Amino acid sequence: NVKKISFLDVIIVATTNSKNDKKIKEITKKNDVEIFYGSEKNVMKRYVDAAKKFKLDVIIRITGDCPLISKEVMDFMLLSHFKKHADFTLPLNATIGTAGEIINYSSLSALYRKVLKQNVPMKYREYFKFFFKHQRYNFKYNQVVLPKKYVTKFRLTVDYISDLVMMNKLAKELTVNKKEFKISNIFYILKKKPLISKINSENPVIYRVKKFITEINQAISK
Repeated sequence: NVKKISFLDVIIVATTNSKNDKKIKEITKKNDVEIFYGSEKNVMKRYVDAAKKFKLDVIIRITGDCPLISKEVMDFMLLSHFKKHADFTLPLNATIGTAGEIINYSSLSALYRKVLKQNVPMKYREYFKFFFKHQRYNFKYNQVVLPKKYVTKFRLTVDYISDLVMMNKLAKELTVNKKEFKISNIFYILKKKPLISKINSENPVIYRVKKFITEINQAISK
């Protein structure tokens, strides 16, 4: 799905230095994409280091728990990012798991230097949007309102066992029906077979929990 996104120069799997992740190279080689090994705990540093190595100017961040990323959604966001000359772009109303984030490397690098000075705890450094949105940093934060056809309440991310169960059932339906793994087909299957989407519909999203939001904003504000 990532390969279908427009305007890409390179695709990089930015994984960790852990021994367990070394085998990922076999997959990236087979699929003709790059791989980068970086910090396991400091996610922001991993992104900065990977972008620097590959000389990127704009980063499209797609996390590994979102295998059904949408080309249509990302193309829509990219056009908005460039049109508005934003530092950071994300959707306001996306179906969970279909969208990533778009970040200027120069902005992320500048942000990381500030985060280091503040000594923000590692556990918060993977949630970039809270930093770019915070007024203390003064970045151009761009929230895109996606067309209604891309927005549902389905949960298309993998954080819990039940998410994986749902994904496997969805993948089987798409394969059996010989349908491409794109957003329109995914929505069609899930609307046709609502029991599949119900499998993981109640799972919480950590970055939307009020307590978490309060804690990360307090850490950034110090």
